[in-house]
Amino acid sequence: MLPSDNVYARLAPSRISGIGLIAIKSIPEDTVLFDYPSEFQEIRVSDIDLLPGSTKKLYDDFCIFEGTNALCPVSFDRMDVSWYINHSTNPNCIYDEEKDEVRTIKYIEIGSELTLDYFKTFKDPRNYTDLTKGGTNSAKEIFNEEVK
Repeated sequence: MLPSDNVYARLAPSRISGIGLIAIKSIPEDTVLFDYPSEFQEIRVSDIDLLPGSTKKLYDDFCIFEGTNALCPVSFDRMDVSWYINHSTNPNCIYDEEKDEVRTIKYIEIGSELTLDYFKTFKDPRNYTDLTKGGTNSAKEIFNEEVK
């Protein structure tokens, strides 16, 4: 077996935002892309708020906020490519919380970007604060409240 056998996408510039996952081969509907749990550590949001701006941005960009805590990568230097799936309100992938996997929900052509609907995947509105690009709304507009 080659290291590329179960690889369907690679990091590349995104038309949505920054870096994204771009399909390197056609991917059938209902293909499991990531079925291993990412390693997280839970960090208090109050501790993140004390960090300098450029460091805090790492947490804002990559952590999953849940109440007073954030689920963060164990190391920002060791994140797997699944952290780079960008948001779309018309996604081609879904996160199945029960199975802890990301899979396709439609056929994806080579060169297409893999996307998730963050609004259906993440519950806390702080996870949506950077969605003003690509025609999406900010958390403030969506939830009609301030996001800290």
